[in-house]
Amino acid sequence: MHSEAVIDAEKPEVSDLLQLSIRDKVALHAHYMPFVKHGGVFIPTDRTYQFGETIAMVLRFIDRGKKLIITGKVVWISPQSSHHASHNPGVGLQFVGNSREDVKKAIEAYLGDLAKRPALHQAY
Repeated sequence: MHSEAVIDAEKPEVSDLLQLSIRDKVALHAHYMPFVKHGGVFIPTDRTYQFGETIAMVLRFIDRGKKLIITGKVVWISPQSSHHASHNPGVGLQFVGNSREDVKKAIEAYLGDLAKRPALHQAY
């Protein structure tokens, strides 16, 4: 990661703030959604959101002592399900705003070769 925090100069109206603490590359790989245009992450939560809703997010990288702050648009919803015990409720947030490409590049640089392979255990 090339900076302590990336903050969007563009300030869309956000409806909430979610945080995700990433302990290492394997955890980030499980939450990263490379198939989402401009990149995205899955954040576990029991809160209810609507598709297209704009959420602010803080991604904390515990092993690096850094964080990224960015806005995201809800593009994936995994509701709480009693049928799938291994299923995590949460939302997939597409990176939006002026810094979206910088965030995607920073995450993919941190992941290295892992960014090119599917995660063995996806969080979503």
